[in-house]
Amino acid sequence: MVKHAFTGKAPNVAKKEGPEPVKEATLLNTFDEFIKGFAKLVQNKKRSDGTMRHWRTTRGKVFDFLVNHYKKKDIYFAEIRPSFGDELYEYLTLDAGSKLSEPTAKGHIKRKLGIVKRIRKQIDKFELTTGDIGLGTN
Repeated sequence: MVKHAFTGKAPNVAKKEGPEPVKEATLLNTFDEFIKGFAKLVQNKKRSDGTMRHWRTTRGKVFDFLVNHYKKKDIYFAEIRPSFGDELYEYLTLDAGSKLSEPTAKGHIKRKLGIVKRIRKQIDKFELTTGDIGLGTN
């Protein structure tokens, strides 16, 4: 079931009430969804426009990294390896067109991790509503 959620493929499970399965679970799609929701909070004066700019900048840096390092415009969560954060950090501090300082690069990594945690929560909610805890042979 987890594999289906990460790859965006529909599982062979009877439809039940609850959250919809994650569609096209890619890193940048999730960034875009998060930024869209965050923009509403900024409009309602519940979040800062400056923080919004940070999120948009981080998304842009991740996009540049994917294009330059992986030669892709987006990446499925299933393709993200444990070394992804280290590779992104190295790119931001050593290889990017405008290299970043260590603290700035770490801030971008931290925001990227927040996006990964967000998709993990969505998958957990989906598994709880479908009764699948991912222990099958999928």
